[in-house]
Amino acid sequence: MIPLVTRLTRKQKLRTTKLLVNKSQRRNNYSSVLVSNRGGNQYATQITINKPDIHNAFNEVIMSELVYAFQNINPQNTRVVILTGNGPSFSAGADLNWMKRRIKLSQAESEAEAVNLWNLFYSIKMCPVPTIARINGSALGGGCGLVAACDMAFAVNTAHFGLPEVRLGLLPSVISPFVLQKIGVTHASRYFLTAERFKSPEAKRIGLIQDSFETIEDLDTLIDKLVVQICNNGPEAVKLCKALIARVSELQLQDNELKSFVTGEIAKASVSPEGQEGTAAFLEKRNPNFFVMQEKKNRETK
Repeated sequence: MIPLVTRLTRKQKLRTTKLLVNKSQRRNNYSSVLVSNRGGNQYATQITINKPDIHNAFNEVIMSELVYAFQNINPQNTRVVILTGNGPSFSAGADLNWMKRRIKLSQAESEAEAVNLWNLFYSIKMCPVPTIARINGSALGGGCGLVAACDMAFAVNTAHFGLPEVRLGLLPSVISPFVLQKIGVTHASRYFLTAERFKSPEAKRIGLIQDSFETIEDLDTLIDKLVVQICNNGPEAVKLCKALIARVSELQLQDNELKSFVTGEIAKASVSPEGQEGTAAFLEKRNPNFFVMQEKKNRETK
C-alpha cells in the first residue's frame, strides 16, 4: 500500500501552503483558468484549464491559478469539484515555452519550480470535498498527475495517457506519489520506465481512471449523475469520509490506532446533527434536510 501524502512535518506543511499569488488572482481574475458552477448547480464547482491553444499544458501562471482555485474552495458552499480542460486536450503536461525557460535554471531554482508543481497536485489531493477529473482528451506527464490527484476520474475512450519524462532525460518525480497511489508499483514500473502512451481502456485497467465513454455526452451524463449523488449525501459525512479513506489507507490492520480511529469516527458521526437527521429521515421515509438535488432517488441502502 502506497501511503497517502498527508504525513508532513509542520515545516513541510508551511512550505507546501505558502504560495505566491498575484493581485489579479486575489480578485479571482484568472487568465488561464475558468471557475464556475457546473450546470447552474451552486454546490458543484467546475475548474477548467482554459488554454486550448497550448493543449492546457502547464506553465507558471496555470499552476499558480489552479492552486489558488483549489485552495479557495469553500466546503461550506461547495460539495464537489470537477476538473477539466477546454478544447481537445485535458492537459498535455509541461508547456514548451515554460520548458525552455526551465532549462536555464540552476538546481536550486529548478527545485523551487518543482515545489510549485508539488503544490498544485497537493492542493487537489487535499481539497476537502470530492474531486472528479473530467478527462475530455489527452492527459500526458503532469496531466496524468492531475488525474491521479483527483478522487475520481472518467474519460472519453479516445483520450491518450502517458508518462514521457524519461524520454527527455527527466523523471516523473513530483507526480510519482500521486500516480503510484492509483496504479501501484507494478504498472508504474512499466509506464514510468517505458514512457509508452496508452488509451482509456488501459488507464481503466490499471486503475488510473474508473471508467471511459464513447462520447463526451456520455461522459457528462455520468458526471452529472455522480454530482447529484454526492450533493444529496450529508456534506459533513462526505468530507469526513474522504479524510477517512486517506487515514485508513495509511494504517495496517493490526495497528491499534486503526481500531481506535474507525470506531471513534463512526461514533462521532452517529451522534452528530447530520447523522441524527439522516438516520431519522431514512426511518421516516423522507428526504433529509441536507438533500439539495430534486431528483427521485432509490431509498434503499446498499
